[in-house]
Amino acid sequence: MSPKRPGTIDILSEIKRTLPIGIELHRSYHYVVPLGKKRKLSLIVLKLHCPDEHTEKLNTWRSEMANSVDMATILVRRVKSEQNIQSNLCAEFRGVSLLTDESRPKLDQMLQSLCGSPPEHMANFSNRKGRREDLTEVPFIAIDRADTRDIEDLIHAEKKNNGTLVWRTAFVSATDEVQPGSAIDRYALRVASTIYGRHRTITTLGDDLSHDIVSFLPGQVRPAWIVEGWLIPREAVTIKGKRPFTHYALQYKVRYGDVVNHRSIDPTSATLRDSDPSINHSIACLAEVARILQQKRSSRPSLLRVDGEGAIEQILAEIMIESKRLLSDFLGQLKELPIIYRVHQRPSREVIEQFHLALENLRIPHDLSDFENPSQFAGILQSLEGRRDPESQALLNNLLDTFLLRTLYSPDNFGHYGLRVDSYAEFKPRDASGLANQFQLAATFEQTPPLSYGEMLERANVLNEKRWRRDERSFRLIFLEMLYDKLNLVGTVHLGSIAEVRPEKTYVDIQGFSKWGLLEGSDDDQTLEVGSPVVATLKGFSLEQMRFVFSAAAVA
Repeated sequence: MSPKRPGTIDILSEIKRTLPIGIELHRSYHYVVPLGKKRKLSLIVLKLHCPDEHTEKLNTWRSEMANSVDMATILVRRVKSEQNIQSNLCAEFRGVSLLTDESRPKLDQMLQSLCGSPPEHMANFSNRKGRREDLTEVPFIAIDRADTRDIEDLIHAEKKNNGTLVWRTAFVSATDEVQPGSAIDRYALRVASTIYGRHRTITTLGDDLSHDIVSFLPGQVRPAWIVEGWLIPREAVTIKGKRPFTHYALQYKVRYGDVVNHRSIDPTSATLRDSDPSINHSIACLAEVARILQQKRSSRPSLLRVDGEGAIEQILAEIMIESKRLLSDFLGQLKELPIIYRVHQRPSREVIEQFHLALENLRIPHDLSDFENPSQFAGILQSLEGRRDPESQALLNNLLDTFLLRTLYSPDNFGHYGLRVDSYAEFKPRDASGLANQFQLAATFEQTPPLSYGEMLERANVLNEKRWRRDERSFRLIFLEMLYDKLNLVGTVHLGSIAEVRPEKTYVDIQGFSKWGLLEGSDDDQTLEVGSPVVATLKGFSLEQMRFVFSAAAVA
């Protein structure tokens, strides 16, 4: 492990880079807990598949990882999805014990059948261009990795001479191409939300739409729903001994127009500066907008879930939260249309008291007020995570679900307790609820019939049922992709080392493989020692052991 570094390190990337061989990451959640005086705690929840023999290695890695980064707490939830995949593979390959390169065509069929093939895309249903504003001159930018193909949001900001900050968030519109109840709409509801693998994606609209017509490809004109917000300075406040600060009033409007992605910026790039001064000005203004919005939203301590810890990702996360809140307010309150919210209800007093009693029974020091204090709450989670008894682990999982992970789809707005916002909804078509909410936006601007409350409730119920299986489907996609790619290497020679020697099995750590393989055909007269280098040929993948099998070519 590297020496202790500041908390601004991209913790999730470091976790993926250093995770020990044989332990597989299914999903990660990253929460930033404000502690005051510009201090923050990173609370990271990892869903992992960890074989029992790697438990000690996992504990050692987790301790070293937490010590290497300032103000970070890492919690682990262990999952068993691999067992379901093994059953599925055995059913598909009946009578086969070792998968080889000849198994790849069937694996490809399994990958394609995860959600079925998307329906054929038809021509757009209406020409609404004349009804949209021309906003193509606004220098919108995309904050996405260079390999992103489904670019669904753009942002821009500027500062007026009077100090007013104006920001705009554009969400790509799918309603020119998809109608409620159409084949693509039904397919999107079946997929629920786009799933990302190593090389493939299962998109809600199919690749023809999601990666082309309904994507902000650079330089291409696309229809969009735009949130335009103004932060208007009202008064400067000076407190003795502290820096002056300004109160801002928030106003907004929603627009429907044609926009262009003028520049795509990779959030992982070393610098955010651009050759275009207007882009640099926009990025600086976006940072100022995000700072003000975060202060408004976090007047009480909150947990903000983000996908990364880079500055530009924090800016994007804060602006997206507010933009989605304003769109939810526009449709739900101003237009009084039913939409599908993402809700995270505040736990009731009775629920908190039950947790309090359970913690007392386990003799874990705490106070009822700790449930309202993010740093103290993180301490409770850490205390439970350090205990291996079933009662502590069950309580830990329940607390994580209740306070952090349990968000539901609902046409009734209960607010989002985790984000500390009064309303929150999706508007990107990569989520089926976002597509449904776009239908309501189209009804507002195009006077098309809106979806009813009953229709939105039915969609929300379907999505709630599917969300429990999303993580397993995502892992299945990544696992089958890995298997498909690696079996193309059958017969090739690899370098590695002996990882573990047992009376009947020898495990080998091969470069480029995330899990120890089985070594066969080693010289019986030679004593194998852990750490000994080995040259091995890939034979295939054992369905019984769920590991790759190698034959020893030479052992040094």
